[in-house]
Amino acid sequence: MKIVEIDRPEILSRSGAPRSKGFHVSQLRREWMDVNHVKGHEYHWRTDVDEYSLDLMAAVGFAWEDVFGGTLKGAFVQPAREIQKDGIWGTPDGVDFDNGEVIEFKATWRSAYEVLTDDHDNPGAKYFWQIKSYCHMMGMTKARLIVFYVCGERRGSGWPKVRQFRLTFGKKELREHWEEVLKIKRSME
Repeated sequence: MKIVEIDRPEILSRSGAPRSKGFHVSQLRREWMDVNHVKGHEYHWRTDVDEYSLDLMAAVGFAWEDVFGGTLKGAFVQPAREIQKDGIWGTPDGVDFDNGEVIEFKATWRSAYEVLTDDHDNPGAKYFWQIKSYCHMMGMTKARLIVFYVCGERRGSGWPKVRQFRLTFGKKELREHWEEVLKIKRSME
């Protein structure tokens, strides 16, 4: 038997309908993170992480959404299409209509030991920014964030870990957030 390792196997892109043209929440989030030097965005300016590795990390995240999202039972519904508000497009991972929650899945190599907050110095800020955008776009004030920590807590067993968070936002908080989103959009037009 002869075994030859393939140097860089091709990563299949995520399947699905093409995105609508225009501004997307994820694009505006990246701009917000760059401008505000938000922690957790360092993969985009690190020189030791190549584009292939970033694509592979994204593929794990998409697989997490697809596999785990498909296992949820009950009221969870995967939206069939993008949502749009004020010329900005978004694609929440799901919606629990019975509980009025936006559902968002994330996969990360960070430690599950870290506490997530929306402070700019916290890696959770990018998650909450995106979720607040989807909540405002859908007229909801609640969300559920389901995070897959690939490396677990990085101490003890090191086994992967899943944590779920229920989030509740004030209407004023979401309006103020959306004004920030619109400000970023205007700066990019």
